[in-house]
Amino acid sequence: MMESTQTLLYKLAIILIVLIGFIHGQEDPNAVAAGQTNGNDATESEETTDTPPVPARIKTASQNLMVETGKRLELPCEIENPESGVLIWKHGAKILATGTTLTSKRNKKLEGSNLILTRVSDADAGNYTCQVAGEEQVEVVHAVTIIRPPTVDIQPGDKEISGEKGQPLPLSCRVQGFPQPTLKWVFTDMSGHRKELTEFDNQNEIKVQPESGLTRADVGDYACVANNGIGAPVNNSVRVNIRYKPEVLDGTAVFLSKVGGDAKLECSFNAYPTDGHQFTWHRVVAGSHAEHEADASAKEEVTNDERHEIVTDAKENTLTSTLHIRNVQETDFQKYICTAQNELGDASHETELSGLAYPMGMQTAHHNQPGSKLGLSWSVKSSTPVKEYRIIYREINDTHEGEPKNITITEDGKEFHADSKNGGVQVYEKTYVFDDLRPLRNYSVVMMAHNDQGWSRETQHRIFMQDARTAALNGKNGKSSSSSPVCESHRPLVFFSSILVLLCWRRRQLPECL
Repeated sequence: MMESTQTLLYKLAIILIVLIGFIHGQEDPNAVAAGQTNGNDATESEETTDTPPVPARIKTASQNLMVETGKRLELPCEIENPESGVLIWKHGAKILATGTTLTSKRNKKLEGSNLILTRVSDADAGNYTCQVAGEEQVEVVHAVTIIRPPTVDIQPGDKEISGEKGQPLPLSCRVQGFPQPTLKWVFTDMSGHRKELTEFDNQNEIKVQPESGLTRADVGDYACVANNGIGAPVNNSVRVNIRYKPEVLDGTAVFLSKVGGDAKLECSFNAYPTDGHQFTWHRVVAGSHAEHEADASAKEEVTNDERHEIVTDAKENTLTSTLHIRNVQETDFQKYICTAQNELGDASHETELSGLAYPMGMQTAHHNQPGSKLGLSWSVKSSTPVKEYRIIYREINDTHEGEPKNITITEDGKEFHADSKNGGVQVYEKTYVFDDLRPLRNYSVVMMAHNDQGWSRETQHRIFMQDARTAALNGKNGKSSSSSPVCESHRPLVFFSSILVLLCWRRRQLPECL
C-alpha cells in the first residue's frame, strides 16, 4: 500500500516536471519573439530618423492674367507636400502673406494656398510670386495686367464753347485706357445730320475749318468716341457755336393784306449769341425814297399800340420778330424795315405790306400742235379777288424789238385755292395759249394782275418759240420747251445760213441777199 502510494507520487512528480518544462518551453519562444520584436522596432526607428523628407513641389504654371478694375481675381498656387516648407506670397518685393497669415487683409484673402484679390485696383498690377521656403525653395510667378475701359476728355473742357466767325477752332481729345483705345470724331449739325471727321493729328486734335474759318455750317455737336473692347464705347461731346452778328434768314419780300383786315409781317435772322438781342421795326415814309436806310428822317419807328403788336422769339441760333397790324388802313401799305441786333452788330431786312396782287412766276409749255401754239401759265397771290390780267408780248432779237401786243384776260374765278401759309390770301392759277407766235423767235412777255387795289407790278418772262420738228424732238427726249435757241436741232439752219452769207459776200450782193 505504501509502495503504491510512493509509485503514484513519483508518477505525479514526473508529470509535474514535464508540465513545468512544457510551460517553460512555451514561454521561452514568446520571450524570444518579444525580444526580436523590440529589436526590430528600434531598428525601424533608427531607419525613420535617417530618411530625408519629401520636398514640396508647385504644380501650378506661371500665368499672364488680365483683369478689369473693380473685379475679383484669384491667383492659383497648388502645392504638393506643403508641409515641407512655408508658404510665402509676394507682390513684387513686398511680402503679402507668410503661411496662413496676411500682412494686410485689405482687398486680399487666402483660400488654401491661393491668393484672392477681392477688388482689383490699378495698384494691383505687377508680378505676384507664390513661394514655398524649405530646404529647397520653389516658386511660381504670375503677371497681372490691369485693363481699363476708355475715358474721354475733350479740351476745352466746357460743354458749350463758341468761336469767332472766320477763325479756326482747335478741339483736342485726351483718351486713356488699356489696351490703347481707338478714337474717332463725329460731328452732328443742327439738323441732326452726322458725319465722321477723319482729319486729326497724333494728339487726337481736330481743327474746325483751319483754312476758311468757322461758318454757320460748323455749328453743332462734336463727339470724341473711344473704344478698346472693354465695355461699350464711350464718348464725350461739346457744342460749338459760332459768334456772329445777325444775318438775314427769311427774305420774304412782300406780305399781303386788305383794307380792314389783319396783317402779319415777319423777319428771321441767324445770330449768336441771341441773349440780349434787340429788334426794331420802321415804316418807310411814303415818297421819301427811304430805300437808303441811313436816312433816319425817311422812316418812322413802329411800336406797340392799339393796332400794332411786335412779338420776338429766340430759339437756339434763330431770331424771329413778327409785326401784327390790326384793321389795316391804306396808309399801312408801305415798305417796312426790320432790324435785329446783338453784341456783335446788326442787320436789316426790308419787306413790304401790299394790297396788290403778287405774281409768283410764269412758265411756258406747248399745247396741241407743237410749234404752232404755245401756252403761258402763271400763278398770282391776292388778298382780294383778282378781276383781270394784262399780257404784253413782243418779238425780240439782238438788234431790235417788235411792236408790243396787248391782251386782257378776265379772271373767271374757277381755279384758285387758299394760301397754305396765310388763309386770308388766295392763289390764282391761269394759262393762256398763244396762236400767233413765229417759229424760231424769241419773245418778251410782261404780265400784270388787277384786283381791288389796282394793277400789280409787272412780271417779265422770256420765251423761245420752236418749230414743229424741234418741239417734237424735245418732247421725245423729255427736254423743256423753253430750251435755248442754240441747240442740236438748229445747227443745220445755222450752217446753211452761214454758207448763204458767205456766197452773198463774195458776190458783193450781201444787202440784196438779206
